[in-house]
Amino acid sequence: MLEWSDVHLLKFTARQSLPWKAPLVTSIKDNILSELDPSTVDQKTRLIRKRVESRAGQDWAQPEKVLSAEQVAEVVMEVILSENPNLRYQTNKQYCPDEIAAKLADITGNKSVDIIAKRFCAE
Repeated sequence: MLEWSDVHLLKFTARQSLPWKAPLVTSIKDNILSELDPSTVDQKTRLIRKRVESRAGQDWAQPEKVLSAEQVAEVVMEVILSENPNLRYQTNKQYCPDEIAAKLADITGNKSVDIIAKRFCAE
């Protein structure tokens, strides 16, 4: 979907970019948990939550995979200041590199946009 809309934006010399998420240091988890009453949650939901927290906790246990808001802001500034920004940006190249490489052979997404643009928008 992102590639399709980017193809249309090219006609107006506009670009869009998607910074990919990685674990981020914020207070959101603490804020959510402080307002959660475990007695109101059914057993199945509790099990799902524990599984998700356990897997996410593995990432949080590796400091190189957790970013500060300032680090993410640096990536966003790079995108904003770029003359020809990529479609996708990894905010943290240490976070799931094999998974991301397997998901997309072209990590920037630019190749997809070029192919779609040539196929459907060539004049």
